[in-house]
Amino acid sequence: MSGMNESDPVNNPDGDRLPHPLFLTPDTKWLAAERHQSRTAGRDIEHLQSRFDELLMRENPDPDAVRTLAARARSSPLRTNYAYSEPSTLDKIKRAAPSFESPHIGDPGTISEKDTIQGGLMGAIAGCLLGSPVQGWSRERIHGFLQESNQYPIERFLHADVADSVINQYNIFHNIEATGRDSSTFINHIEKIPPDDDIDYTFVNIRTVETCGAELQTEDIGTTWIKQLPALRTYTAERVAYRNLLDGISPPETGLRDNPYREHIGALIRGPIWGLLCLGEPTHAATFAVRDALLSHVKNGIYAELWVAVLTAIAPLVGDLTEALRLSLSFLPAESRLAASLRSICNSDASAHTQIKRIHQQWDESIQREWSHALPNAALIAIALDHADSITEALGTVVQSGFDTDSHAAVVGAVYGAHIGAASIPSQWRSPFSSPILSGLSSEHSTSIEALTQRAIAASRRIKME
Repeated sequence: MSGMNESDPVNNPDGDRLPHPLFLTPDTKWLAAERHQSRTAGRDIEHLQSRFDELLMRENPDPDAVRTLAARARSSPLRTNYAYSEPSTLDKIKRAAPSFESPHIGDPGTISEKDTIQGGLMGAIAGCLLGSPVQGWSRERIHGFLQESNQYPIERFLHADVADSVINQYNIFHNIEATGRDSSTFINHIEKIPPDDDIDYTFVNIRTVETCGAELQTEDIGTTWIKQLPALRTYTAERVAYRNLLDGISPPETGLRDNPYREHIGALIRGPIWGLLCLGEPTHAATFAVRDALLSHVKNGIYAELWVAVLTAIAPLVGDLTEALRLSLSFLPAESRLAASLRSICNSDASAHTQIKRIHQQWDESIQREWSHALPNAALIAIALDHADSITEALGTVVQSGFDTDSHAAVVGAVYGAHIGAASIPSQWRSPFSSPILSGLSSEHSTSIEALTQRAIAASRRIKME
């Protein structure tokens, strides 16, 4: 996940790409995101509509006026007909979930700790690397490029060894982050595994466990962010939370104050590592995930990370991932939008294609506030895991579906990689791991998959011992 222009990046790849300071300026895009967030979260803001319209029509609205209106919107009462109940504290989440206790699954002692953890790490990095070149592309642009370049359906990493006509037609070296061939992340253009925020939080959370152990709290994770993450390596909700931390604001207010991205995908991408550190112990994985998510998110932003952590913890101990999906639902507040969306997917007999089409009817991927929202991306993850018979099919399905391709593919890869283990990951997805893995952290620039695996194993064992 990274920044995205509010307009369609396919049609305007160079226009107003990086407004300054990105995600922090209370401008019209920021205000539109807050109105969308408040509406979708059930806030009754009808009495504020004229004021929203007035400020959104201005080219440069007064920042204080924007902040004041946003604060009024997010503190407005819920609509009386709002159908959901969505708490944002761990105790209330537990009470709202059907069961926050670990289900009866296999014994973690029967699986290979190293193979499982390494499989999850490899899957996450491979998925991120697969989705990175087309991040921010529309589903139509992705499908067109894949078909014109003979890479459809996806069966391996995407390459740019294609005809000039395809390069020009699909402007393939432009996405949210790439502005030309020199910044391309197509597999034939990289010598090392490039840094990506979707993977950086794996390093962050391992380091927090190394520093604080099993008693780590939200504030400890925030401290690691400030010490290890350069501000511009964070995006949307995380960057707002980072700024709030620097302003002396404490969690959970860091995830709420001036944060229109508080239910976006940023927490979801941080979930897999908690599952890998708590294999077979989804209750513990969920608890750590909530502590983490509270730093930057609320409601379904929190639940999305919790859900992914639970899925990853369960994945190696179930017969198939459809079973893991059904078991994971018990940890979500039953009357939340995320739970309702995932129940619908799990109970549907429709094909993956039909369900993906429905997501696109419900959400507009050309608009940043919907493209990077947790709900559509979580739905696409569930669809891919529910319908695929292999990690290759799962990764291909989710990247071909559009939305936040490197983020949701990293999660699909992590869950499926933990499910099958590193030894069973096909060779085409293992090939990059002979090269160093680069990180965006200030003190960790390069590592190997073996070294990262050993650190994760040590962190997992420390949690269990304490």
